[in-house]
Amino acid sequence: MGTWLGIVVGVLVALAAIGTVAVSGRRLRAAHHALHTAIGPPWPVDTPLDPYELAYLCGREGRVVVTAVLRMHAEGRLRVRRRAAGWITAVRAAEPRDDVERAVLAALERQRNGDDWSPWPVELGDDGTPVREVRERLVLGGLIRDDAAPIGTLHRHPVTLAYYRARARFADTLRAVPAFAVVGVVVALVWHAWPPLLLYPPLLWAARRHRDRHEEDTGHHGEVTEAGKAAVRAVSADERGAASAVDRQVLETARSGPETLPAGHVLRPPPAPPRRSPPPPTPPPVVIDGPPGVGGL
Repeated sequence: MGTWLGIVVGVLVALAAIGTVAVSGRRLRAAHHALHTAIGPPWPVDTPLDPYELAYLCGREGRVVVTAVLRMHAEGRLRVRRRAAGWITAVRAAEPRDDVERAVLAALERQRNGDDWSPWPVELGDDGTPVREVRERLVLGGLIRDDAAPIGTLHRHPVTLAYYRARARFADTLRAVPAFAVVGVVVALVWHAWPPLLLYPPLLWAARRHRDRHEEDTGHHGEVTEAGKAAVRAVSADERGAASAVDRQVLETARSGPETLPAGHVLRPPPAPPRRSPPPPTPPPVVIDGPPGVGGL
């Protein structure tokens, strides 16, 4: 009688573990499905990138700022003079054409000192919303990752956050299964009822397979995906077909940085000062040991 009672209790404990895993797994499966439903189709490989998107893929926010200022300067809509290393004077000669230019001009104006110098490259700070919109377009297009979110999703989107929570709850549930197994072992020792313990190995195996099936691949913040790298290569291949020399210069700077600008260009970074090699170490004084009276009078 005691053995049968132990088998019943052991089976009930095992069923509780199975039910806990099943409920948590169903929530993970639903969150995973909702996540994939919210992901839009990725951009085709031949989708043309505008200069800001190319700049963000290759150099993040700072490259976008340089690209915007370079285009305004090259088209005569912004007069730029370099005053010193890390400082420029920028005078607007025409209205900005887009939100990124408007944000860059506002940052230059806001951070200008009493001598009309602005730090360069300027940081957008609170004016960086247009650049964030560029990044979000690239994230939703599958060209770059947002934090460790799955490709094509924004890290702070409610659907993505719900998936993170479901994945964390399922991981906690997996860690709780051994606790159920320990209770089952205690029941088996008290009532000599061992058969219910056979339910735990397949339960753990099935739960881990379920986790692996519904756990999305993640990566590093700002990681350019294979689709993003292909889009950059496509722009590089089509660069010679740009409409004008200004367009080609803007695209090359967006892709490779201001270091590619001609020597003497106002926005080309100044050369780094020559690195001085440290002076050779002074040799220690030579002390000659000898018998008294040797080495001097």
